[in-house]
Amino acid sequence: MNRYITYNPKNARIGIISAGKSFLDTQLALEKIGIDESFSNEFGIRFLKIAMTWPLEEDIIFDFAKGLDNIIVIEEKRSLIENQIKNILFNKNLS
Repeated sequence: MNRYITYNPKNARIGIISAGKSFLDTQLALEKIGIDESFSNEFGIRFLKIAMTWPLEEDIIFDFAKGLDNIIVIEEKRSLIENQIKNILFNKNLS
């Protein structure tokens, strides 16, 4: 159910994770400033859509985070996804 919108395993340095309405808003904002799939692949941006926010699937988070310098979590109101990602990745070596 979770799926990559963009995924470039070679040069990705920035990751964006979102779910629900926040995902739709983020996708629209990226489109409006010209960040599409080809731009994301060229400049190293991964984008992950979370379908089930609780509990997060650890394997997809580990795979998504490999090689990234920054992960941006965009969600509404509470930090439900962000706290889970922090707990999943804390003290893990993902290089």
